[in-house]
Amino acid sequence: MSDPVHDPVNDPGNDPVGRAGSSYALHRYPEKLVVAGLPAGAEVPAWAESASLFAVIATAAETTIVCAGRSVPKKVRQEGPFTAFAVEGPLDLALTGVLHTLLGPLAEAGISVFTVSTYLTDWILVPTGRADAAEADYHARRIALGVPEGGRDYAFGDAFPHEALMDQFGGVDFKKGCYVGQETTSRMKRRSAVKTRMIPVVFDGPAPAPGTPVETQGGLRAGEVLSGREGRALALLRLDRAVSGPLVCGGRPVSLDIPAWWPEGTLPKPEEEQPD
Repeated sequence: MSDPVHDPVNDPGNDPVGRAGSSYALHRYPEKLVVAGLPAGAEVPAWAESASLFAVIATAAETTIVCAGRSVPKKVRQEGPFTAFAVEGPLDLALTGVLHTLLGPLAEAGISVFTVSTYLTDWILVPTGRADAAEADYHARRIALGVPEGGRDYAFGDAFPHEALMDQFGGVDFKKGCYVGQETTSRMKRRSAVKTRMIPVVFDGPAPAPGTPVETQGGLRAGEVLSGREGRALALLRLDRAVSGPLVCGGRPVSLDIPAWWPEGTLPKPEEEQPD
């Protein structure tokens, strides 16, 4: 089994997330892998046990094996252990910049990688001792770009697709399909009746606990915090109150940090009061 790790990977100022398929889901796998080096022309040895990722790369100069590390003899030249993250595929082989943008945050954090590309997708291996840091870094980046993740930021079934920005990510097809809540979702789009969305907010200090109310300075409830990191979080906010003026959360000032990729008109003008 793998654990999902969702990551927005493109610079939102250059390529709007959701308009060009620029959001990828990563899955973390539990096995500890090694990268073993063998002489050119070597046969695949019996100790090379398969795992979530098993790869043999042979050139005229060397043979490299990526496999489970539990049975690799100590005398074999090897590096590891590594933890693998797979990009949810399939990925079109014509795509460009996938690894470039995925690996950028890791490079900034000083986390080394070993990558393997298959016919369907890309795999990113990081030192197991840095795997948690790598995942945390991706989540911080996801929150900064305003990309909610079901099961982490909100419970599945507790949010409308528009609230979770699925209409912006290409997660809702308004021309076909049949699903629970389809009529309500379609009506919200037709009538431009989206009242609440998940929005990145910034503040000083640690993130408030999930569920902490966000209020206007006048004491009106604007929404609540979902999940966050130091200085930043996602919050489900009523749009008209979110733009009406300063916000507070747990006694601290909170400011909206609107992603650059949001289409113009996603937020109402401050004077556009919505009915309760």
